[in-house]
Amino acid sequence: MDFDEKFEYSNIINIQTIEPSNHQTINIYPNPVRYELTITNTENVENIVIYNSIGQVVKQLGAANSQLIIDVSGLPQGIYTLKLQNINGSIVTKQFIK
Repeated sequence: MDFDEKFEYSNIINIQTIEPSNHQTINIYPNPVRYELTITNTENVENIVIYNSIGQVVKQLGAANSQLIIDVSGLPQGIYTLKLQNINGSIVTKQFIK
């Protein structure tokens, strides 16, 4: 709706997303976190990087088992991005708050 109360509708566009058949859901908790961040379903993860809100790497880890617990007690309060790279090259990103 415009300031003169005229309106018009836009076109509707359909979007399909395709996920790989071997896609596993990676979960993180608790969120917000105080001391330890738990990541589940990390069997195929080979690299984990945590970035702060301005894109600086604050923590980097290697391969993980099916569950990983990361000590984040030393990180200052803020919003962080967790980037997990699988062995097949795909990347999953999650955000968490401390």
